Amino acid sequence: MAADYLKTELTHFDSYEPLVTEIDSLFYSPEKYNEEISMTIDLMRTLSKIQKCSDKIQKAKEKMNIYKPAYIPRLYSENSNPKYDNALAEKESQEALRQKFIEKATNQFSIIKQAVKEESSYEFQGWIVYQKFKALNNAGTMPLFGEYNFICDREFKNCEGYPAKDFETINNFLNALIDSEDADSLFETVLKQATI
Repeated sequence: MAADYLKTELTHFDSYEPLVTEIDSLFYSPEKYNEEISMTIDLMRTLSKIQKCSDKIQKAKEKMNIYKPAYIPRLYSENSNPKYDNALAEKESQEALRQKFIEKATNQFSIIKQAVKEESSYEFQGWIVYQKFKALNNAGTMPLFGEYNFICDREFKNCEGYPAKDFETINNFLNALIDSEDADSLFETVLKQATI
């Protein structure tokens, strides 16, 4: 199963060599798990966009402070400064965009939270398979180690693979989402860490 999946992921699949394979039971619908992982990835991307907007807003404010028109009574009139005006327009534009992303992320949070609540189960549903392997790099010049996690049904017929590092990040985020009382508390925690 792992080999079949990695055929499309590895440039030099002929050099693929499995090193460690660990299998664990999954008490959750594999289809729903993969669907929620996909939704979680989308939410993480939205939060990343919020963070980028926040960074641009901060930079625009810094420019505004630099180019703020001077006003000295009886000597000068307060004239418009194009660089200040551009920074102000950028700040306002990014604030509006950031608000749209916040609304989108709040909606995504609610959908995932509800999906997790409805789909939890204590019955055996499938498998989580971890595999460490080695294969030649894209240039075919040296062996590199890779790690993947696979979410599989009971018969190992339908499987989705994720690089192990990404899988761990996604699951940590999903667990934080499940533990959060509301979207604001999750967003505050994640955006403070700025690890997306």
